[in-house]
Amino acid sequence: EAPEDRRADDDQGAASPGLGAELRFAQADSLLLGQMAVERIASGAVAAGADAMDAMLAPILEVIERARSLEEIGEALYELYPTLDGAAFQDLLARAMLASGLTGYVSAGVSTAGTSSTTGASFRQSLSRNPQPGVK
Repeated sequence: EAPEDRRADDDQGAASPGLGAELRFAQADSLLLGQMAVERIASGAVAAGADAMDAMLAPILEVIERARSLEEIGEALYELYPTLDGAAFQDLLARAMLASGLTGYVSAGVSTAGTSSTTGASFRQSLSRNPQPGVK
């Protein structure tokens, strides 16, 4: 029997996918969109994080470049430490944690569509219990 004949037989006997298959595909699409959103957020955070880290590390790298010995580096870093400002990086980290939490809640709500939709209420409750410091 020719390969073309077998394919024709297979097509005739195949059952069309039901509603369950359509729901699985819709959920898979939603999860894919959620993953794409997470990756987009992560890419932006990496770029913003690099800028924040560069600003925070610039004085440290300057000390290291000027120093003539490890002892000199240690002394200079000890003096420099109280003046270092990590607020921009801390704010960025808090925002990234909030964004990832929101994305998780949205993804969980999408993947359980049709069961119960208490995602918004649960999220508000978790925020009231665990507020993110430094997030405006």
